[in-house]
Amino acid sequence: MQLFDDLQASGIDFGAELIKGEWRVRLGNEVEGYQASADGLKTWHDAEVWLVANAVRFFPESEFARKYHLSPGAPARGRPAAT
Repeated sequence: MQLFDDLQASGIDFGAELIKGEWRVRLGNEVEGYQASADGLKTWHDAEVWLVANAVRFFPESEFARKYHLSPGAPARGRPAAT
């Protein structure tokens, strides 16, 4: 998945899992701690949007943030901004 590849390329640890039909997503890891997490997201789209918004928020200087900047007119559904 492009989103996962882009997070990983920027060195951003994350997790996403589907539990009983709802998504749990996290930024960070167990060893170093989580910067943010969300449970109960109903769709993959919701999880994807959450991951993008929070990765940009918590890692504003990352290549990921430059690629997925959230500004008026930015692509919807967590897709990279046009370059």
